[in-house]
Amino acid sequence: ARSDKKIQLKVYAGHFATPQSHITHYLDLTTMRSRSSEAMRIAEALAANYETSIPVDTIICMSGLEVVGVYSMNSHQTIYITSPEYNNSGQIIFRDNIQPMIRDKNILILDGSITTGETLSRAIESILYYGGAIRGIASIFSAATSIA
Repeated sequence: ARSDKKIQLKVYAGHFATPQSHITHYLDLTTMRSRSSEAMRIAEALAANYETSIPVDTIICMSGLEVVGVYSMNSHQTIYITSPEYNNSGQIIFRDNIQPMIRDKNILILDGSITTGETLSRAIESILYYGGAIRGIASIFSAATSIA
């Protein structure tokens, strides 16, 4: 992170297959997802783009980043932190008990990495289907420049 040199992304070169593509580098998000001090630093860096200018009611955490989402909370407001589920067809769904956190809410999508944009596109489609308003997308790493 440009704003915090203590945030370090572990990258491994090689050949890796994802459901959407083949990639040449693996981004290890393990410590970012599990170490609270690192998650707090990442959350602060990502939240700096949103905390004063964009209203956020719910953070949808992809890639197991709920701990980063929790630290992204504004100290003056309560923000829902949740993650999607996937049905047997691979569609992103939100169960009945989670849907009130989506419907008519301002949503921030948080993901660890966006390489092709495919998963992000499916998340956007699902959030819109459930009645959420997407206010932003935050990613630790992104190779995608646009979402088709």
